[in-house]
Amino acid sequence: MSSSLIVGVRKWFAVVMLGLAAFTVVATELAPIGMLSTIADEMGESTSKTGLVVTIYAWLGAATALISVTVLSHLPRRPLLVGLMLFLALSNVISAYTSNFELLLAARLLGAVAHGAFWAMIGSLGAQLVASNQVGRATAIIFGGVSSASVLGVPLINWISSYSGWRLSFVVLAGLSVFTALAFAQVYLVCLALKNWVKSNSYPLLETIC
Repeated sequence: MSSSLIVGVRKWFAVVMLGLAAFTVVATELAPIGMLSTIADEMGESTSKTGLVVTIYAWLGAATALISVTVLSHLPRRPLLVGLMLFLALSNVISAYTSNFELLLAARLLGAVAHGAFWAMIGSLGAQLVASNQVGRATAIIFGGVSSASVLGVPLINWISSYSGWRLSFVVLAGLSVFTALAFAQVYLVCLALKNWVKSNSYPLLETIC
């Protein structure tokens, strides 16, 4: 397999994984909406108070996105994506296993920070991954994850909650987060290996996608 084909496969794999990451991030944000009553009953809290795990998450995510645009702009994107998805996984794992509402809220806030930082970089990352004539397709794939999460992901997560409990829903989201983190890490390590033997002036796109 030629090195140019390897680069092409890797960059589109990264695009698809970004779409899956977007799916996971949005599903993590919205999934608790359909589980609030169940969570409230188990935590011994009112439904309105339990709703803070969604409303504060949204506000903190938006604020983090605004701050992250400047604070994180100088950091390498691939390792940062790995870290953010692992933070999201940690948030979901804690949410799944805690029996304390305050800890659940804290875990959700941790996820909100990862959520905001993710959206701060995702808008331009698709354009950096592919050639200019393929930006539209890459952007459609990435943001298709958002639509899929709203239309399919959230109902599916709530279905899991109805039949197997709300905690399993967070476990599933944690699993998706870890999977995408490992995928980003794998692509990043391959990029580092390629850079050892491919000259950057022969494959300028390599530096961009890695």
